[in-house]
Amino acid sequence: MGRRPARWVLVLAAVHVGCSVDERPVEHSATGGQAGQGGQGAQGTGATGGVSTGGSAGPSATGGAAGASGAGGACVGAAVSINKQLQPADIVWIIDGSASMVEEATGVEVALNQLVSDLAKATIDARVVLLGATKAPGPYVCLPGPLGSGNCSCPPPPVPCDSNGADSKPPGYTHVPASVGSVDALQVFMTSYPKWKQVLRVESSKTLIVVTDDNSVMSAQAFLSQWPNTDSPWTTNWVVSGIFGRKACVAVAAVGSVYEALVTQTKGTASDICDANGVPIVDFKPVLASIGDGIIKNSTVDCKWSIPPGPSGVKYGWQDINLSFEPTAGVVNALKQVASAAACGIEGGWFYDNPTTPEKIEVCASTCAFIRDKPQGKLSVLYGCPTRKLTP
Repeated sequence: MGRRPARWVLVLAAVHVGCSVDERPVEHSATGGQAGQGGQGAQGTGATGGVSTGGSAGPSATGGAAGASGAGGACVGAAVSINKQLQPADIVWIIDGSASMVEEATGVEVALNQLVSDLAKATIDARVVLLGATKAPGPYVCLPGPLGSGNCSCPPPPVPCDSNGADSKPPGYTHVPASVGSVDALQVFMTSYPKWKQVLRVESSKTLIVVTDDNSVMSAQAFLSQWPNTDSPWTTNWVVSGIFGRKACVAVAAVGSVYEALVTQTKGTASDICDANGVPIVDFKPVLASIGDGIIKNSTVDCKWSIPPGPSGVKYGWQDINLSFEPTAGVVNALKQVASAAACGIEGGWFYDNPTTPEKIEVCASTCAFIRDKPQGKLSVLYGCPTRKLTP
């Protein structure tokens, strides 16, 4: 795929950060001299000393314990970095099942695994739903691994057969048996929704991809007035893309003007089923690569992260973790913790996915927007000092 996404890095700070006087420091194993009362600590004898916040450390770089208010310790960041992922993508394919679509259905079948593999390389976790025929004669898809199971037990068309979606391999790939005619793809998409809506994720981008050599009897305006519905997670960040006839050619029953309008209005990606010379496309990998580039472009940065392990030897609990964001070098924004997403205000902040047994750190919507707007910024997780909390 041509476009490479911006690389995001979650940086776990590899530096020592001094605690303030009201912060509980991490214990270290320094065995240096005794600290002064708010003044200079005595020089140690070869052990590493803490960072002083009351008095200065002894003259040696590996001096004694800190001054009285330093309490002999320092906050320590973890020396780990994690590649930042883009938000996941849910992709719904709907394939015209008319007899003229055998080549297109086969082309999608051959190229679909590569598309998902390319998205994974771009740090996008993709799920695929395919609405279309599961039986021959006529075009149908039997998707092999690794995305599909390949267990269709069907010979190639036109030998009669019905796999009944046996190539499904949820949650990554779900094949929903559907009879899709030349001109009713949009209606089938909406009426079949209850059969596959449970596969979708609220946090994902959504892409509907129509593959047809015909046009739709439902207008773009009519479709957009009925979709998304109130039961759907498609309320934000969704597009219509398609592989259809963008101009008259031998493989086109009708130019897909409705799909062209939907692609334009939702900012999706359109690909022609014929090349520039009017010859029907045989190799669909470049076509799906183009659609994949559109999915990457439509995917925003995910704003929740698995809590990484803290540095070895550092004592901390869930109340001893802090988050900061550095949009540019030397400018650090200390992010404060809020109780939950519901407690997020204009000041933003961060919270745990579960306050008692957390597994992920999430940030408020306003903080997420700020982080996404600074693609070169660094997010740091610091361990060992009491969590800075936003006071209501």
